[in-house]
Amino acid sequence: MSQPVDARSVAESSPPQPSRTEAVLPLVEERLEVSRQQQETGAVRVRIEVQETTETVPVELLSEQAGVRRVPVGREVPERQPPHQDGDEWVVPVYEEVPVVEMRLVLKEEIRLSRQAMRETREQQVRLRREVAVVERRQPDGSWQPEPESTAPGAGQETPPPGAA
Repeated sequence: MSQPVDARSVAESSPPQPSRTEAVLPLVEERLEVSRQQQETGAVRVRIEVQETTETVPVELLSEQAGVRRVPVGREVPERQPPHQDGDEWVVPVYEEVPVVEMRLVLKEEIRLSRQAMRETREQQVRLRREVAVVERRQPDGSWQPEPESTAPGAGQETPPPGAA
């Protein structure tokens, strides 16, 4: 960069020239300095609400009933036997003493117990809970305003409840 030239010093050091006036013109440059500042203009919050609905769903119930069948036997046995299992049935022996010239042990009957499984489907009222996200945006006055569902990501894509086809 060159030094500014003073008109008097030029006139003294150079040979006389025709009348020419020199002036020093200052050059000014403006510079712009840009900065940024972070400022909160709003906020968003998400709350989870639990919604409960009552729906009718099929429930399979299992119950068992005892079947009782009396089987007449009428034969003599040498000794008593405790109740025992014969296949899927429990056998409970019933004895009686019959007077004869001598006492003999006679198996009068057996009571046979078995299980029968029964399935039944009934409609049952059950309470289902589902969480729903509520998105709210803070307004300039400090209040919270719900965000419209159409602008929320995934809006309109409701997940069906379990068991619904």
